[in-house]
Amino acid sequence: MVKNNNYLSLITDHFFAQLSAAPLRSAALSSFFTLTIYTKLFTLPFVFVFGVFFFILAANVTLHAQAEPVLYLCVEYGDDGEESISDVFTTGYLTVVVKSDTKLGLEDVHIQFDKYNFKKDKWEFYKKFDYTIQPSHKYVYFSRNDDSDMSFDETGFFRVYLLDDDDKVVASTIVKIIEK
Repeated sequence: MVKNNNYLSLITDHFFAQLSAAPLRSAALSSFFTLTIYTKLFTLPFVFVFGVFFFILAANVTLHAQAEPVLYLCVEYGDDGEESISDVFTTGYLTVVVKSDTKLGLEDVHIQFDKYNFKKDKWEFYKKFDYTIQPSHKYVYFSRNDDSDMSFDETGFFRVYLLDDDDKVVASTIVKIIEK
């Protein structure tokens, strides 16, 4: 511990050389004593024990590839699964896919499209479709049916949302729709 005394005396000399007023010297002494406590607190055994504690804490954390559900689009869902996954599509019908590491826990959901209006520099509502799924699902796809056409009829940039029954966002993505 004697090694630190030379360093600490240099610091105290610096404090007192910079301070000329007496009230400020008490602040410097306070800083000096705080610094002395910190240098004695951060010794090698303390740092080692602290490091081991955080290593154990980090080792007990379960890591998942995705903390939230992932939403993406494909041209269709066929016998072999998703076909033509992308973020750029031509106008027409598309399928929305949602994957999660955990059960979605949802029953009544909505797929909503918002289109970006470059003139107004904002997102505007485009279409919304209602679906019912099983709460135990971790993987679900939404495609065209009698109630939902799932069609992008215009070109542009679209935000696609999976919304819960309270219209809160569960997952989202952005796609670009171009002419055929």
